[in-house]
Amino acid sequence: MNKEYPVAFACHHMDPSIQMRSTSGGVFYALARNFIENRRGYVCGAVFDDDFSVKHIVIDRVENIDRLCGS
Repeated sequence: MNKEYPVAFACHHMDPSIQMRSTSGGVFYALARNFIENRRGYVCGAVFDDDFSVKHIVIDRVENIDRLCGS
């Protein structure tokens, strides 16, 4: 019997401080930063508002990525 196993990949940010504040191991932060800085792109993500309701926001500045980390 030939057993085939799925290929799996894993990664994390090299900066431990970014790893700790992100639920993705910092991968989202790295991708979002690259997209904003190198492509002048926009990033959409979920955040909690003051009433702890989820809403989606769009950012285009690196300074705002932390708002989306851990969401």
